[in-house]
Amino acid sequence: VWQRKAAEDLAASKTEWERNAAGDLAASEEEWRQKAADAVAASRKAWEQKSADAAKHAWEQKAAEDLAAASEAWQHTATQEVAAAQEEWARTAAEGLAASEEAWLQKTTEDLAAAEHEWRHKVAAAVAAAEEGSQQKMAQGLAAAEKVWQEAE
Repeated sequence: VWQRKAAEDLAASKTEWERNAAGDLAASEEEWRQKAADAVAASRKAWEQKSADAAKHAWEQKAAEDLAAASEAWQHTATQEVAAAQEEWARTAAEGLAASEEAWLQKTTEDLAAAEHEWRHKVAAAVAAAEEGSQQKMAQGLAAAEKVWQEAE
């Protein structure tokens, strides 16, 4: 009886142990699977973040390089355009000044020629008055000629 009882207790204990071991094994396996899934998710999230950061950095770097190149090209173009505008302005100003000087010289020459003609006419009138014997007309003619000459100067 005693052996039979010990065998039954041993069999019951073994069954309970196997049942507990199977439960512990299932719980341990589920815990391991959850931890593995969490680790895979965390690893994936870290990889995605790292990839996003690398892509952002590469994009920012490329944008900065493109901006620097565009700025340099713009400065080069602007410098050339300013130089061309300055050359054009200088040429136009020189042409305008030369034309203005030429027009002024032409006008001055014409004005002087007209004043000389009028002065000669007044002097001739004064000489004619002197030849007629009129001192007053001669003085008035010379004064008028002098006035014409002063205005011409």
